Amino acid sequence: MTTCSVRDCEFDAYNDEGKCTLHCEKSDYAVDFRKQGLLHQFYRELIDYIVKETFKVEDESPVFNPEAFREYLEVGEMGLTQDIAEQAKKTFTVMQDIVFPDRKGRDYFDYIKVLKNLGNIHFDNCEFNLTELNLGDVNCSYQVIKGVGVI
Repeated sequence: MTTCSVRDCEFDAYNDEGKCTLHCEKSDYAVDFRKQGLLHQFYRELIDYIVKETFKVEDESPVFNPEAFREYLEVGEMGLTQDIAEQAKKTFTVMQDIVFPDRKGRDYFDYIKVLKNLGNIHFDNCEFNLTELNLGDVNCSYQVIKGVGVI
């Protein structure tokens, strides 16, 4: 398997473009849903990306461990201590060069549920293939954003 061609990305390439599911081009939901594993794999790689970015700088890492943070991102506050949820809400995550697909809230792999578990997100050079990005009380900032609808 080849690695994603985007600088500093260590995920496996998903398609002939040589890009992983975080960086490859997306279309509308109906088209992307038919591409085998694209949306589910995007969800998994996004969680991996967030955990990696959060624990990248050792002395700035949260007081909880990567496994507890991964579990929190996947299931939210259910079954976790309040301390982990509070610490996770204090994290600052930079999302760089990610192409976000369209999504449906009914899917178990809806990445919006993951993003809502974060406290602060900076979207840098990201592309959104959706018409709305409602992240509730998550503090967001954007730099060079592309999209097909209103964000």
